[in-house]
Amino acid sequence: MLFPSEANDKLRLPPWLRVYWRKHHPDDQYLPNDPTGGYPLALRDLYNWMVRNQGLPQLQGKSDR
Repeated sequence: MLFPSEANDKLRLPPWLRVYWRKHHPDDQYLPNDPTGGYPLALRDLYNWMVRNQGLPQLQGKSDR
């Protein structure tokens, strides 16, 4: 699902997050020559927030899609 070039790009997004994003946004354009890779720039901020806030309690009654 990912381009081989994404293994060494400068976006600092883990593969699992890229795949998750692509599965939920199949109509977006993901071009290997695009410096953003087709991902919104805010996705890196979201990932950084997730890493910094791993200790938050999980909401009851919520399930993963």
